[in-house]
Amino acid sequence: HPNPLKSSLYAGGERPFTQRGLPGYRPFFVIALFFAVLHLGVLMVGSSGLTPLSGLYLLGLLLVLLALILG
Repeated sequence: HPNPLKSSLYAGGERPFTQRGLPGYRPFFVIALFFAVLHLGVLMVGSSGLTPLSGLYLLGLLLVLLALILG
């Protein structure tokens, strides 16, 4: 006679998880993109002169970083 208790999953005396845990890399990619944009911006602003075009680039860089922070 099949016994449901004997055919159930056993994990060290604990009940098995009902939901599967899936690893996610989204937080890592957001942080990596944030630092990539930040480093590229520092490189571009540091290698250019203080012109209105570099100020516009810096403003766009700040908007991109703000969008990454807010999600």
